[in-house]
Amino acid sequence: MAAIRQFVGIDKDPELIEAAKNGKCDVIEKLLKKSTSGSSLLTNLSSLLKVNINCVDREKDTPLHHAALNGHVGAVEILLRENANVNVVDSRGCNPLHLAAWKGNVEICRILLTSPHSQIQVNIQNCDGETPLHSAAQYGSTPTVKILLDFNADPTIRNLKDESPLDLAARYGRVDVVQCLMDRCPDLVQIPILIHSPLHLAAACGHRQIVEILLDKGFDVNTTTDEGTALHLAALYCKTELVKILLDRGIDCSLKNRDGKTVMEILTEQKNQSSYSEVISLITEHLNRVSQQENQEPSVYDTLVEQPTRPVPTPRLSLSPEPEARGSDTSVGETVSVHYAKIDKSNTDSIPARTIQEVKQERDSMAFQNIQPFQPPFHHQAPANTPVSRPMPTRRNGNSRQTESLYDPPMQLPPKMWRGAASTQNLSLEDTPPSPCETGRQQQGKYFEMSTNSPVSSPKSVRPVKP
Repeated sequence: MAAIRQFVGIDKDPELIEAAKNGKCDVIEKLLKKSTSGSSLLTNLSSLLKVNINCVDREKDTPLHHAALNGHVGAVEILLRENANVNVVDSRGCNPLHLAAWKGNVEICRILLTSPHSQIQVNIQNCDGETPLHSAAQYGSTPTVKILLDFNADPTIRNLKDESPLDLAARYGRVDVVQCLMDRCPDLVQIPILIHSPLHLAAACGHRQIVEILLDKGFDVNTTTDEGTALHLAALYCKTELVKILLDRGIDCSLKNRDGKTVMEILTEQKNQSSYSEVISLITEHLNRVSQQENQEPSVYDTLVEQPTRPVPTPRLSLSPEPEARGSDTSVGETVSVHYAKIDKSNTDSIPARTIQEVKQERDSMAFQNIQPFQPPFHHQAPANTPVSRPMPTRRNGNSRQTESLYDPPMQLPPKMWRGAASTQNLSLEDTPPSPCETGRQQQGKYFEMSTNSPVSSPKSVRPVKP
């Protein structure tokens, strides 16, 4: 159809491309206007006169390519409304989004990404393997980078030269783009590096701010590629300021490149040594300073062995007092001996005499001071004139093997567990043990009623007795 129109001389495609290139919206609308005539002859004629909206020129650029490249927002909107194909690529493999991102036109990028008539591919790669994000990062359009990232542009895609958008921004010194990519995609510092890294590219080109941003975001200063570390490139290209920054950040000068050479070995091989004299002096001073610090710092073995230790006192072989008493002012490091107190037997008249029974009673009371036994909710105080008597705590019940406790409350336990339960409830912290129970009556708290006037007798048990 296009050949017929060109043969007849009514081809309007070049006119549409020229109108889109110059942003003539009225001409574009006139060329794209459809015929409304009902005649069949006129219908066939209008189809011949109709312009192809996706026509291409010699470079295979469509009218939408030209409108997006030259920043004509109105022409782009008209072409999208008339269903222009947004995924057509030119001879370089670029779609209209590549060209708009390359020019840094944020508004056209937004229209191409948000138009309901557009289903553009945001991560499409051209013949060089570059996405629209590569173009925006290379030419430093930070707003374009942000809107592409908002529509899920992948910053990890690499071109045919193994360059990511961050690598291009670092090479060309796009500080704002590098900051934006590191803020939006902090995981980029963890991506394994094969050929080169953004730190190497920024150091070789002398972009100090980008180097500092990458290191502040956690990029490893000792990242090594085939060319060595970033110090290899900064020193080789005589970037003195970058060499100082890398040395201050603690880069390892002993790392080698793929040829097995350190940075000092590479510099000494260069013919024009006068150009590298300042860089060599900086690295030499740094190496000397590091070696001095390593010599001054004590090792772990020296810290453990050379620490002064306190003398260990010699043990005494007997408990007999020493013939000469030592004074209180002993010097540091002397052996300290233990002096045992002597009992003065001259003042024994003031100690009251006690019977053996009283000593035993005091000993028993001191032994039970730290025990927390079961205590009944009552504490009966015996009169002062009542003689102290120690009742028998347990007794045998006839021919039964069951042992009954006089102070046990009735417990709902099996008969086999009575013996163990009674043994833990028979303790008291009082100086005088409570009197035995008078009868087997139980109070409200299920304990036996206590009486001091009753003789020593066991109460009637309300618990069943094992035969």
